[in-house]
Amino acid sequence: MLPFKFRMRNCQQGSEASISLKISSAGIVALPLGRDYGSIFCHGTHHMKTLDLQGNLLNLYVALALGGFDESSGSWAPFDYWEGTIRYRDQEFSPLTDIATIWPEVLRLRLSTHWDDDGLWSISLPRQSPSALGVVDQPAGESQAFRVADPIHGYCLAIVWNQFGPEVPDVFESSWAGCVPLEHYNVPLDTSVDFDGVVQPLQVQKAAEMLRASPLDASQAGPLMQAAHVLGVQVVQITPQEPGRRWSIQVGNRADSHILASALTAAGIAAEAASHHSFHAVYFEYLQD
Repeated sequence: MLPFKFRMRNCQQGSEASISLKISSAGIVALPLGRDYGSIFCHGTHHMKTLDLQGNLLNLYVALALGGFDESSGSWAPFDYWEGTIRYRDQEFSPLTDIATIWPEVLRLRLSTHWDDDGLWSISLPRQSPSALGVVDQPAGESQAFRVADPIHGYCLAIVWNQFGPEVPDVFESSWAGCVPLEHYNVPLDTSVDFDGVVQPLQVQKAAEMLRASPLDASQAGPLMQAAHVLGVQVVQITPQEPGRRWSIQVGNRADSHILASALTAAGIAAEAASHHSFHAVYFEYLQD
């Protein structure tokens, strides 16, 4: 990251920021060419309003907007300990409390800052040309302004808006946490989220719905693999125990075996988790007529 530490504490702590927006007459700023967001967000997601983002979730979307957020290469969101710190490219990343992490992007976007008489700040993206917006039959749009109590909050919103527009996808695809419903993480900084008690039950429910919609049969394991993907379960091997009826799924750890067994059971499939030393598996039966 940057070789200096210029810190500004987040002014919105202890008070809510007032936000309003002037929307460009030329439409939404387009996603940048060449950036693949399909590998970050789960298929079939809904959306959240960009202006509603706060806390660590806003920090996460800033990292995603900057690009290169890869869990296999030093980027990390603590979905099971949300009051923890996001890591981005092997560095702690909290732009809401450390402006140095985003200052190069603030300069690149040429964000302007203005103190208003009503006690709020106006943070503005510069006016976009039609070619930059990907439209040729419309005039240049007006600048987009975010009115906030804390300028750093406005900078973060502007960075996210510049890449995603007024809405952001709301289900993140994590290699270890599965398809994570991000709306439950939209809380103030240093606020915990119950991953085991709230998030995982929603994932189990979604996986069970998928299994019920595409009943298992012994000829293919596609629905099972899709359900495991939603849960963040790493499937090692699927093995027939009784051909055509009873099967076992070897997974990476004890927790994976229990959550996958829960999803199968919720879908009406007889299943049980079992562990022996470093071997963890789920045994289940295909329902046959």
